[in-house]
Amino acid sequence: MAKGKPPANAWKSGEQPDGASHVWKHFALKNRLIEELQRDPSKPAPKPKTNAQAIAQKLVENAKDGYEKSIEQVFDRVDGKPKQTVDFEGFNLGNRLREIGERMGKK
Repeated sequence: MAKGKPPANAWKSGEQPDGASHVWKHFALKNRLIEELQRDPSKPAPKPKTNAQAIAQKLVENAKDGYEKSIEQVFDRVDGKPKQTVDFEGFNLGNRLREIGERMGKK
């Protein structure tokens, strides 16, 4: 190959030869949801170019219409699922292990 200008079909630094570096940018549902949530609701929705955009539009539309599952999905995808708390008040591991041991001894 001659020195000088790279061929027109050569990939740029940071890109994958198969185009994989662009795949996640176009299909990340979280990013599409954020874009859809930031869109001006008074303007008509643009025609989706990808399935991810179509899904994001439908999910946000359903959430706006009050579907609880869609609202939950939007929040989970954008903000992450809330951490679950476990209440240990009144729980004594020593007593619980003794109870289990006693039950196992009866069998």
